This record gives sequence, C-alpha cells and structure tokens, in this order.
Amino acid sequence: FKVFERHRIPKKGPLIIASNHASFLDPVIIGVASPRMLNFMARHDLFHNRFFRWLLRGLNTFPVKREGSALSAFKEAIRILREQKALVVFPEGTRTRDGSLRRAHSGVGLLAVKTSSTVVPVYVDGTRGALPRGAFFIRFKPVRVYCGKPLKPGESLKREGEDIYQRFADSVMESISALRLKAMKKG
Repeated sequence: FKVFERHRIPKKGPLIIASNHASFLDPVIIGVASPRMLNFMARHDLFHNRFFRWLLRGLNTFPVKREGSALSAFKEAIRILREQKALVVFPEGTRTRDGSLRRAHSGVGLLAVKTSSTVVPVYVDGTRGALPRGAFFIRFKPVRVYCGKPLKPGESLKREGEDIYQRFADSVMESISALRLKAMKKG
C-alpha cells in the first residue's frame, strides 16, 4: 500500500475527493490514505441490512439513490461541504466492470460549484485485483493511491448556455485519467 502526493489533500476547508471506483475496497483505501476524516456516499440498497446500515452510518456514510431523484443525498452532501468537511465521491457513479474509466456524472461538478469546494482527483490502482467483483475475500495485491493537483471551480466555468457542472465533472475525470496513465507508467 502506497500513497503518492498525499500532501495535495488540504487539511481544512470544504473538500471533495473524486476517485475512480473499481472495488468495494476503494472507500476503505481512500479513508486510510487521507489525512482527514471523510464522509461517503453509498448506494441506498447497501443500507437495507440492519447491521451493515449501522456500520456504514458509523463510518460517516449516507445513502444515495442512483436511479431517479438523489435530492436528499445532494442536500446532505452540500450540508457536509458547507460545514467545511471532506466528502468522497465516485464521479462515474458505480464500479467499473473492466477497469476502464467512464464519463463522470455532473453531480461532482454541481457539488463543487455550489459549495466552492476544492476537488482533489484521486486514482486508486490495484483494488480491482485485491477485491474483484463477486469476491468475498481480499487478495494480497499491491494497492497504490495517486492524488492529483487540487481543482477549484472558477469564474471561467460560468458561460451562458453551457452545462457548467458537466464541464467541471469532465475536467475532474480528465485529471483522474492522467493519474491513471501515471500509474500505468510506474507499473
């Protein structure tokens, strides 16, 4: 387990850590890699089991519906960020099936713009091999966390007629993609 450029994660202020998502292990790895206490969004059906719901709530996790309206989850995320706390989001919305990166949903852009939060793009490498889809046990594989340069939504985003939230979300995914290339070069 290794973390690169951890110093890029601000120690205070509203923060969104935006990461790729390859495994259920990713939130745990990001939590260990971060110098800050984190809050997490997780899909709502993970909260159906009473014990798991208790565990998730104890780890500062709140539910989000991926289909339909996620209004209550966005309100909670905005509240967390306005309280100067840190939030982890997976802009792609779900785990990858094949390791590839997909286009981000606009939600990360909406949260960043509405709360003037700093976004630190993160690429987590190796968790797909350590805990692949369908696996019940963790495998001992190298895991690396690459922290990118912090991004802040600026005035340049605010152009008439454009979806500024999607534009910012796309720039976050571009940064995550660049971190992925960096990870691939390090091998």
